[in-house]
Amino acid sequence: MDNRPVLAKSAQHWEQYKSFKRYTLKAIRKHRWSYINNVLQLGLDQDDTKPFWKYVRAQRQDNVGVAPLLDNHHHHHHFVCIRPAVHKHR
Repeated sequence: MDNRPVLAKSAQHWEQYKSFKRYTLKAIRKHRWSYINNVLQLGLDQDDTKPFWKYVRAQRQDNVGVAPLLDNHHHHHHFVCIRPAVHKHR
């Protein structure tokens, strides 16, 4: 259902796509909040904060470091490789 609106360029297909997308996002949000509420309720019932903090840690997305340099579709990870690539673009 994802490619049909793009390929057909039909208003009807776009509306179906948008409707399906809204419904899907709404269902995902609803189930996510239901899960979070269940985790919190479980912790409150058992007087335990471990399930909550386990969920919080699982949601972290730390971005540590610097992204590798991309030069001519080749990733440079090491300083020895990065230095010539950087000087080439000056």
